[in-house]
Amino acid sequence: MPRIVLADTVDAIAQAGVLFREYAAALTIDLAFQDFELEVASLPGEYAPPRAACFSPLFTAQPMRLAVSLYGESAVTLAR
Repeated sequence: MPRIVLADTVDAIAQAGVLFREYAAALTIDLAFQDFELEVASLPGEYAPPRAACFSPLFTAQPMRLAVSLYGESAVTLAR
C-alpha cells in the first residue's frame, strides 16, 4: 500500500526531483518553456512551506509526486 509523505528531507526532495524528471521524460512536449530544469534544480522552491508543500510516495510501484502551493488567499495550484 503506497503512503504519501511530505518531502521534507534532503533524500525525499532529491527523490521528488527524480520523479519530476521521469514525468517530463514521459511527455511528448518539452517543458523548457516552463523553466522546468530550474524548477527541479531549486526544489523545494515554490513548493516550500509555509505556503506550499511537496509530497512523495513511499513503497509504490508507480512513480508519482504531488506538489501544491497557495494561489491567492483561497485557492491552491496543483503540480504534476
